[in-house]
Amino acid sequence: MGGAPWRDRPTEFGPWNTIYQRFRRQCQQGVCDDGWFACLTADLEPDLDTVMVDGTFVKVPQHGMGVPKADAGTTPDDSWSAPAIGVSRGGLTTKIVAMVDKGGQRAGLALTPGNGREPHSRPGLLEGVPTQELVADKAYDTNDTRSLLGAREIAAVIPSRANRKVPRWCDPGVYGMRHLVANRFAARKEFRGGWQRGTASGH
Repeated sequence: MGGAPWRDRPTEFGPWNTIYQRFRRQCQQGVCDDGWFACLTADLEPDLDTVMVDGTFVKVPQHGMGVPKADAGTTPDDSWSAPAIGVSRGGLTTKIVAMVDKGGQRAGLALTPGNGREPHSRPGLLEGVPTQELVADKAYDTNDTRSLLGAREIAAVIPSRANRKVPRWCDPGVYGMRHLVANRFAARKEFRGGWQRGTASGH
């Protein structure tokens, strides 16, 4: 599920180990299963008027390097791209591209090879998402991205790259919300056990 360390709970709740042991027993008894947590968050509708997008690298572990060989007629790059593995400066990596809503809750997720560009995942992430603004960093300042957003009537809150001849204005107040997606990654990396569960449950 991911969350704060048990030792960081408010002191008025009592000893952290007592709380943990009680929670552990309830989980073993099936009281705190995934359905219970789903009920708690069932009424929390995502606020998708503005969404934030960013990506992060994860290194491919040793047991994940034996990907299937490319079939006859395909290139080595094709054999890596299917499982979203690419060769970047950090070695064999996968890039996780996440989209969050105004509350920092996950609104979309895409996997690309580590040597791929994040904007390549934008069409899939935005599919069916009724957003009005997309906040992203300079990596998304491409003509293709801006054309796609313009066609869908989505405002691009993206700072211009240094090499853009005519810089585009970017609302600094709205762009400051991009920290929400960065915080999402930071929390998941600190509590790695919660990444898979949080991704699967959508929280």
